[in-house]
Amino acid sequence: MKGLRDGPVKTYLFREYPTKKLRQPAGAGPPAGDAVERVDIGHAVSKTAAPSERHSHCKKKDDKPNLVILKVNSKRGSSLRALVDCGASSNFVRLQSLARLDFEEVELPRSLLEVRLATGVIVRTEKRVVRARFSYEEKKFVDELMVLDLDDKFDMVLGMPWLARHDPGID
Repeated sequence: MKGLRDGPVKTYLFREYPTKKLRQPAGAGPPAGDAVERVDIGHAVSKTAAPSERHSHCKKKDDKPNLVILKVNSKRGSSLRALVDCGASSNFVRLQSLARLDFEEVELPRSLLEVRLATGVIVRTEKRVVRARFSYEEKKFVDELMVLDLDDKFDMVLGMPWLARHDPGID
């Protein structure tokens, strides 16, 4: 995708990096410093972030970068803005948007998540995952989303796990 190599554009990259597991049981104090999961949230500049044009279902009509933003609905009657990002290694939801979603917590051992924002600022937060139910048009989805304190541009980021599982046709 040409837009990923053009420099700073309105394309975001959410990448999750694996890390060591904690050696303590869940709830046994704060997470250890060496058990940090790293996530980059910034402008996409990685040449390996985008799938090849041959495997993409997207058809580009011009040379300008296009964002795929869906208006998804929740059982709670509200709509949310979801960015579909093929460079994201996980699915994410904005902390402030949880109140508008039908979700349940996923039990995980305590660990830290290190996030690099688009501004270059690194934020450390406790890892939290929810299983959310939402719909787009007539299709219903139940997916696990990592909770992050994001700005208000998007309520959700649907990354490669969502794309691989549902294989949507995107024009």
